[in-house]
Amino acid sequence: MGVNINWNEDTIDHFKFMSNYSSKDEVFDAITAFVEIDCSIEEGESDEDLAIELFGKVYNNEKDSNN
Repeated sequence: MGVNINWNEDTIDHFKFMSNYSSKDEVFDAITAFVEIDCSIEEGESDEDLAIELFGKVYNNEKDSNN
């Protein structure tokens, strides 16, 4: 199931900045830790879904054109 989260722009910018000096694996690990610690998971979502969605926003792989 795909998720569409309205991420805080500061959160996206933080990980975009990190992506300038870290590998994609390191950024994904940091995003995963962020999601596990700081995000509230709603019904039908998983930590992995949110991490993948945020990773896509950071690397501009968005599936929608709303942002």
